[in-house]
Amino acid sequence: MTQDIYIHRSGRTARIGNEGTTLTLIAPAEERTFKILCKDLKKSGDKMELLKPSYTQLKKLEPYIETAKQLEKAAH
Repeated sequence: MTQDIYIHRSGRTARIGNEGTTLTLIAPAEERTFKILCKDLKKSGDKMELLKPSYTQLKKLEPYIETAKQLEKAAH
Protein backbone atom coordinates (compact mmCIF):
# COMPACT_ATOMS: atom_id res chain seq x y z
CA MET A 1 0.00 0.00 0.00
CA THR A 2 1.35 3.40 -0.91
CA GLN A 3 1.13 6.55 1.20
CA ASP A 4 -1.28 8.10 -1.30
CA ILE A 5 -3.67 5.15 -1.18
CA TYR A 6 -3.57 4.98 2.60
CA ILE A 7 -4.19 8.72 3.00
CA HIS A 8 -7.03 8.62 0.46
CA ARG A 9 -8.76 5.75 2.23
CA SER A 10 -8.20 7.20 5.69
CA GLY A 11 -9.57 10.52 4.49
CA ARG A 12 -12.97 8.96 4.22
CA THR A 13 -12.93 8.69 8.01
CA ALA A 14 -11.14 11.85 9.05
CA ARG A 15 -11.73 14.79 6.75
CA ILE A 16 -9.38 17.77 6.80
CA GLY A 17 -9.84 19.69 10.01
CA ASN A 18 -11.78 16.91 11.71
CA GLU A 19 -10.67 14.06 13.88
CA GLY A 20 -11.59 10.49 13.21
CA THR A 21 -10.59 6.90 13.62
CA THR A 22 -9.34 4.64 10.87
CA LEU A 23 -9.61 0.88 11.01
CA THR A 24 -6.94 -0.75 8.91
CA LEU A 25 -7.06 -4.47 8.28
CA ILE A 26 -3.65 -5.94 7.62
CA ALA A 27 -2.38 -9.47 7.47
CA PRO A 28 0.41 -10.47 9.86
CA ALA A 29 2.79 -10.52 6.88
CA GLU A 30 1.97 -6.84 6.21
CA GLU A 31 2.66 -5.60 9.74
CA ARG A 32 6.26 -4.57 9.06
CA THR A 33 5.31 -2.69 5.88
CA PHE A 34 2.47 -0.95 7.71
CA LYS A 35 4.80 0.17 10.51
CA ILE A 36 7.18 1.62 7.91
CA LEU A 37 4.26 3.42 6.27
CA CYS A 38 3.23 4.90 9.62
CA LYS A 39 6.79 6.01 10.29
CA ASP A 40 6.98 7.64 6.83
CA LEU A 41 3.71 9.45 7.53
CA LYS A 42 4.99 10.46 10.96
CA LYS A 43 2.10 8.66 12.64
CA SER A 44 2.72 7.55 16.16
CA GLY A 45 2.07 3.93 16.99
CA ASP A 46 1.05 4.77 20.54
CA LYS A 47 -2.57 5.27 19.50
CA MET A 48 -2.72 2.04 17.52
CA GLU A 49 -4.58 -0.88 18.96
CA LEU A 50 -3.79 -4.33 17.69
CA LEU A 51 -6.88 -6.50 17.59
CA LYS A 52 -6.79 -10.20 17.03
CA PRO A 53 -10.21 -11.07 15.64
CA SER A 54 -11.55 -14.58 15.72
CA TYR A 55 -12.02 -16.66 12.60
CA THR A 56 -15.79 -16.15 12.88
CA GLN A 57 -15.39 -12.37 12.92
CA LEU A 58 -13.06 -12.44 9.93
CA LYS A 59 -15.41 -14.73 8.01
CA LYS A 60 -18.14 -12.07 8.33
CA LEU A 61 -15.80 -9.52 6.73
CA GLU A 62 -14.98 -11.74 3.75
CA PRO A 63 -17.51 -10.19 1.31
CA TYR A 64 -16.20 -6.69 2.09
CA ILE A 65 -12.61 -7.76 1.69
CA GLU A 66 -13.37 -9.35 -1.69
CA THR A 67 -15.11 -6.17 -2.85
CA ALA A 68 -12.11 -4.09 -1.74
CA LYS A 69 -9.76 -6.41 -3.64
CA GLN A 70 -11.85 -6.06 -6.80
CA LEU A 71 -11.92 -2.27 -6.49
CA GLU A 72 -8.17 -2.17 -5.93
CA LYS A 73 -7.59 -4.35 -8.99
CA ALA A 74 -9.91 -2.21 -11.14
CA ALA A 75 -8.08 0.96 -10.07
CA HIS A 76 -4.78 -0.31 -11.49
